[in-house]
Formats: sequence, C-alpha cells, structure tokens
Amino acid sequence: MGMLRIVEKGTNYNKEIDFPTFYMNDFSVLGVVVNTLDKAVTTLQDKGFILQQEKGSTWISFADKQQLDTILRELTAGQIQYTLSDLVSCTYQG
Repeated sequence: MGMLRIVEKGTNYNKEIDFPTFYMNDFSVLGVVVNTLDKAVTTLQDKGFILQQEKGSTWISFADKQQLDTILRELTAGQIQYTLSDLVSCTYQG
C-alpha cells in the first residue's frame, strides 16, 4: 500500500509540507502535481477513491501499482494534466 500527496502546479505547496530542516541532496518526496487540484479531487472522489486532507495537503492511498495506474488513468480521462514529480526539487536547499 502507498500514499501520494497531490498538489497543484504553480502554488506554494512546499510551505504546507514538513520537509526536514536539514537533508542530503538525495532526499526526495514523490507526489502527483496536477494543473487543477479541485478538479482532480472531485474527479477522483466521484470515481470512489478516498482522499485525505492533512495540514493543507491532499493525500490519496492506493493498494498496488495497478490501482495507481487506475488513478492516473482517471486523471487523464478527466482531462487533468499531471506529472509524477519530486516535490523537494522545487524547494530551496540553502
């Protein structure tokens, strides 16, 4: 079972994520970056997926790779652009 955070492209989502204060360059957090978060949430909930809200973040759980593939197909079917991205790469590492 896995969980991925869903965030909206172009927003300052990194302020909502509790990244460690200090971390190595190889630290990463995989997430789904969508063009419209509200539409993505509605689309996935309408298809029966359960999303969790936590500290301003949206999470989706999946049982296995097949279910993750289904989630991504539903985003595509709903005309929601997405990428699987490293959420840390957009965070200042100074």
